[in-house]
Amino acid sequence: SSGINAEWPLRPGIIIKSVHSENKEELTVLNRDLLTDFEVKKYAPNNTRGVFMPERIVDESAVKRAIEEKVDAINRVGPRGVSAAGRELFKVINKTYTNLEWRGDVIRGLDGDFVVHPPYKADNVNGSTENAVLRIKKVVEKFHIDFKKQGAASPPSS
Repeated sequence: SSGINAEWPLRPGIIIKSVHSENKEELTVLNRDLLTDFEVKKYAPNNTRGVFMPERIVDESAVKRAIEEKVDAINRVGPRGVSAAGRELFKVINKTYTNLEWRGDVIRGLDGDFVVHPPYKADNVNGSTENAVLRIKKVVEKFHIDFKKQGAASPPSS
């Protein structure tokens, strides 16, 4: 699970649509119950359907996909307080094992077959699937060897 909790369907909600120069649309969903006050600063040009009516029917699957993409992006960055080595290791593991998430400061396989605890060394890898644990331990060991080859004494552990 991630740091963003969303119940579906989102009601009552405000959906803000932004159109970027490359014609890519971004949807932001706000829970109106959590807002204390808001005001419309500027209406969209040619808004003939009213202030609170969308220009077209919103595809619920597109909204769900947008929320999932945001959650995924947040998970890729890593939670606050995770070391640079932890964030880099997450990226390295993610190249071979894409079903991955942060659970606090712990890197976790979404299938539940392994976890990597700080300070993110091979000895900090454990889990329920022996093959996955051995594979991830090798990735972690190689990560630290490569890091040292880059001229650093050792990656930061906090």
